[in-house]
Amino acid sequence: MKCSVYRSIANEGLFLYVSSDFSTDRLPDELKKKLGRMRLSVQFDLSRFKNLVQINPDELAEHLKEKGYHLCIRDPSVIEQDLEKAVQDMLNSGKKDQTAE
Repeated sequence: MKCSVYRSIANEGLFLYVSSDFSTDRLPDELKKKLGRMRLSVQFDLSRFKNLVQINPDELAEHLKEKGYHLCIRDPSVIEQDLEKAVQDMLNSGKKDQTAE
């Protein structure tokens, strides 16, 4: 499952995970107001990860399937650790794929 993570510009610590086929236009109006303007932080394939620092990938996938989005209220540094781990895992996965050829 492809996943995008948006960061609220107005409210530090608010992050919105959305499935790739979900339009943020479909968010409830009250949530849109709370989030304010958002900036895309990262996109990744959730199915490639067994662990994230602060969120269970299976639970996140379930929320994305049910609602199309998942709101996280976190310390931004913790989200950055998740994102850095995701990038490192992707890089390591690519190295494994290359050695298997």
